[in-house]
Amino acid sequence: MVVGSTVTWLRYSFAQPELALLSQSRSGVAASAGRVTLACGVLALAAIPGLLVIDPRWRRLVAAGAVVLGLTAAVVGSVNIATKDTQVYDAIRSAIGETTGHPLTDAEFARLKVQLLATGFSVSLGPGIYVVVAGGLLTVAGGLADMADGEERAPEDGFLDDGEPPTMIPSVEELSGPPDTSASQPGPPGAPI
Repeated sequence: MVVGSTVTWLRYSFAQPELALLSQSRSGVAASAGRVTLACGVLALAAIPGLLVIDPRWRRLVAAGAVVLGLTAAVVGSVNIATKDTQVYDAIRSAIGETTGHPLTDAEFARLKVQLLATGFSVSLGPGIYVVVAGGLLTVAGGLADMADGEERAPEDGFLDDGEPPTMIPSVEELSGPPDTSASQPGPPGAPI
């Protein structure tokens, strides 16, 4: 998730050679969504050493936190994949409004959008956003696996869940006792009694 947040999420490009120099790539951290996924990734990475040394009673809580962080990053990435065009056009619209001093009307923006598309303007996704979603889903899977593993661990205090102490299994000596020497008879083995 950390690496995916810092590499290209979006590419804006123009098909016309005269406008090619206006083409850009944006990393995830250029927007707030990328900073959120970066924070989720850093926190999830920080949880890994904790999972290795933490008291088993707290381990499930840390694993649950990793699930939440991974799910957050995967959802943020997925929403950005689904709404990439809307986000780009909204950003263009607001940037033009800030630059000119008056917001674009819907009719003005519709004309601008037609002109942009006529120049071969396109928006494509970079590899970073996919890495974030995959990393988030892997973090969710790892956290869930650790939580499931934690359910099968024996209690730390040696008592069963209902407060009863476990039964002790007797040793071999307790079961068989000392050998009985009173029945031994002198004579060769197999001789009649």
